[in-house]
Amino acid sequence: MGDLCKNGGTCENRGNSHHCICAHGYEGSYCQHEINECSSQPCQNGATCNDLIGQYSCDCPRGFQGMNCEFNINDCEPDPCQNGGICHDLVDSYVCSCPHGTLELFVK
Repeated sequence: MGDLCKNGGTCENRGNSHHCICAHGYEGSYCQHEINECSSQPCQNGATCNDLIGQYSCDCPRGFQGMNCEFNINDCEPDPCQNGGICHDLVDSYVCSCPHGTLELFVK
């Protein structure tokens, strides 16, 4: 009867019937279906989701990081602006606002 449950599932006898207790990442009467962890679209900011067994991973686009690519990388750390300029973080870039009387340049 142990072969009834697939993918590492455990068979539990219940009198005249059985029940499969599925391993993490599988579902179905016989644990025959892998759960698609990407179906809930957990990855953010245009990231690509990779479905793994019992988990997922996100391939973040440039400028983002985190488990779900939810964080914009702060391109102003450490402060790249010079001569008293103020750094403004963008996605995968930054702009320096320069003090009055100096030239403002797009830095990255």
